[in-house]
This record gives sequence, C-alpha cells and structure tokens, in this order.
Amino acid sequence: MEHHAGIDVSLELSSVCVVDARGKIVREAKVASEADALVSFFKGLGFPVKLIGLEAGPLSQWLHAGLMRAGFEAVLLETRHVKAALSAMTVKTDRKDARGLAQLLRMGWFRPVHAKSIGSREIRALLVARKQLAVAPAHQAIQAKKNRRKGTIRAMSAVLAMTYGWPAAAEKIEAALARAYQNNPQLNAQRATVRQTDESVAQALSGYRPTVSANASAGKDFLDAQATIPTSLLSTPINVPINIRTPLNTWSVGVNASQSLLNAQTPNRTRAAEAKVFAARETLRVIEQSVLLSAASVYMDVLRDTATLDLQRDNVRVLRQALKVTQDRYDAGLVTTTDVDQAQAQLAAAEAALAAAESTLITTRANYRRIIGNEAEKLSPATPVDRFSPRTLDAAIAQSLSENPSVTAAMYDVDVAQLQVKIAEAGLYPTLALQGGVQQLQLIGNDFTLKLFNSAVQTRLTVPLLAKLAAETVGV
Repeated sequence: MEHHAGIDVSLELSSVCVVDARGKIVREAKVASEADALVSFFKGLGFPVKLIGLEAGPLSQWLHAGLMRAGFEAVLLETRHVKAALSAMTVKTDRKDARGLAQLLRMGWFRPVHAKSIGSREIRALLVARKQLAVAPAHQAIQAKKNRRKGTIRAMSAVLAMTYGWPAAAEKIEAALARAYQNNPQLNAQRATVRQTDESVAQALSGYRPTVSANASAGKDFLDAQATIPTSLLSTPINVPINIRTPLNTWSVGVNASQSLLNAQTPNRTRAAEAKVFAARETLRVIEQSVLLSAASVYMDVLRDTATLDLQRDNVRVLRQALKVTQDRYDAGLVTTTDVDQAQAQLAAAEAALAAAESTLITTRANYRRIIGNEAEKLSPATPVDRFSPRTLDAAIAQSLSENPSVTAAMYDVDVAQLQVKIAEAGLYPTLALQGGVQQLQLIGNDFTLKLFNSAVQTRLTVPLLAKLAAETVGV
C-alpha cells in the first residue's frame, strides 16, 4: 500500500502526517525542523513512503535537499496553490496543515515548485542574512524582525551543515544511548554468546534426524585356511580337503544409516536448549540495562560537571573582583590586612575548587568516550523519564518481578536444571532405532577373485538393565 507524507515546517518543530492510499492517517508526530531528524523519523516508520511534500519556503528548501540526499522522494508545493486548497479549514493549526498537505499529495492536487541548486541557495541565504542582520527600518515590528532573524540563522546553520559538515544541533541523549548500544564491546560479546547458544537448539533437534555414514577401505591381507568339503556336498566317496595359503588384495565400500524412532532424551534436550537460549537472551538484557544505565549516567555526569566547572569559573571571576575591591579599600584605609588575607584565601580556595572541577570533567569525558565511543561535544539536556515509570510502588514491584531480566534469566536457569534431571532419567528408558546398511567386499588372490555383497535392514531395541555408576558433570 502506498503512503504519502505532508510536513508543515516551523522554526523549531515541524508537524508530520502520514496517510495511506485510502486517506487514513497512519502516523502523526512533531519532529525537529532538521533534515537528520526527519530522515530518522521516516526510516523508523517500518514502511516506505512514496512521496513527501513540503510547502515551499526558506527552511523547506534545505529540508527538501536533506530528504532527497537520504534517498526519499520529496517535492516542494507551490505556496499559493496550497493556501487556496486549504482555505476551507475553519481552524488553522500546524497539525491540520500537515494533514491537508498529505491528502493533497495522495490525490495529486498539488503544483510542484522547482528546487534550486545548493549554490544558488547559499548565495540567497547569505544575501538575505546580510540584509536582515543590518539595521532594520524603524517601521518594522521588533517581534517580526526577531522571527525573521531566527529563520535566517536556522537556514544559515543548515547551509553550514550541508556545506562543511558542521553539526546543526546538539547531541541528544537518545543518540548517545543508540551509539553505546551499537558499539559497546560488552554487548557485542554477549550477542556473540547468544548466537553461539542458539546453535545448541539445532544440535538438540538433530536427535530427531537420521544419521548416514559411508566407509571405504583397501589393503593387503594374507589368507591361510584349511577346510574339508564333506562327501554329501560333492557326491564323492571321500571328503575333499582344501588348503589355501595366498596373499590377498582387499577393498570394501559401504553405507550405513540409522533413524531414531524412540528416545526419551531428545525432547528434553531440545527443551533444555531452548531454555538456555531464553536465559542467554535475558542475560543480554541485563548487560543492555547495565550499559545503557552507565551511558545515561555518564551523559548526565558530563552535563553536571560542565555546569559545575562554569559555576566555579564564575565564582573565581567574582572573587577576583572582590579581592580587587578589598585591595582598593585597604589602600584607602577602610579595611585591615585581615580582610585582604581573607579575600585572598577565598580566592585560593575557589581556584583550587576550579582545578578540581576541571580534573573531574576531564575524567568524566574520558568515561564518556569509553562508554559511548566518541567525544562529549555540545550535549543537550535530557528530558525526565518519570512518564515511563509505574505510578505506584506495588505496580513497580509487580513489573520488576515479571519483567526484570535478572529474575527471568534465573527462572529459565531453573527450567534448564529441571530438564537436565529429566534427561538423566530418560537414560533409563528403552530406545528404538531403525538401522540399515549395504556393504560391498572384494578379495583378489593370485588365481581367484571373490566378491561379497551384503545389505540389511533391522530395528534395534535397547533396554538398559544394569549400567555402571559414573560421576558425570552436566553443564547448565
């Protein structure tokens, strides 16, 4: 099914609406007015979008270029045509405008606008910035001038980001957590362990499948045989003795197959292998929680230590000014040397605190690089996570008992241990197998050649009656 998306662009947040071929709204959201944010939103939908429409404007051009560069089919819509088509709306909001743009794209009621080249946009943005950043005419309203300058600055940041690759926005905690989740070596090692554990299921299921083997041999033998053929076989009055002493060249080939029909250990081995896989996945979740918690903690630590360092710098600046004022008052005879010494001591303590804050921030940034995988540059404040927490203590306890990966991993480990006991008990039960094979043997002597062909099909029932006791360590 085809999907169309309309974007109503604003300075900070843009309204996005996605509709299907029948006009039903599939997804609506508020997304930051940045090309990277829009590209991430559309890639995370889980289905392709045929066409994305934006009303033509200064910022829309840069967003359009970013979407096209990411591989999406985007189009700029003529402003007057869109205004006329949406004029029937009684209440105009960004959300309703995005819905209207999406419907216009779905029905084909739009007029595309030619998208200018990047070079021409850069020149225009620079000229507009030069004009707006100059002294505005007196008759212009202050708020209108401020809004235009904000739009120009955002467009200029898009120019710099597209031309020089400079970041247009601060890094958010979601991006830092995603980077830690993808690159952390502990997680990668545990993922490899989970893949290894997955193979044990296939190994356990092999107990239901037949086994086939082939064999071949060749060599030299020496035959020394004495026999007597009785008269009843040869119809002679006396027995005929046979004496053979000769070297032989021998070779043989054969194929054997076996199919298990009854084995009580195979189902239990399969269930135990599946429980091990589930336990390994829950262990992976435990490590994920630990890594993501460390990433979130170090992210907030960088913000905290950066703010602390700024505060200490301001404190040193204020105390230096206070020392200067105290020294001037001392020169004027208004205070004593004790006051000057106290001001100097306060400044020294503040400088020591500043040095400690600098060292703490350096350590925190090193931990950030170790956990996240890149330098901590221009971090944006994180949003509270209270909305994801249970509302009551009882709900939190119930959710932790049912969903905490440490608890669920222990429960799966209990299942594995119980199944290992059943596997040991199943070793006391009989087994039934169907076996078959063919064998070709040839003996070549000095004056004779003997060929033997053998084929057999049989069922084999094995009932353990008495087995020796052995200490066996069963891996869980």
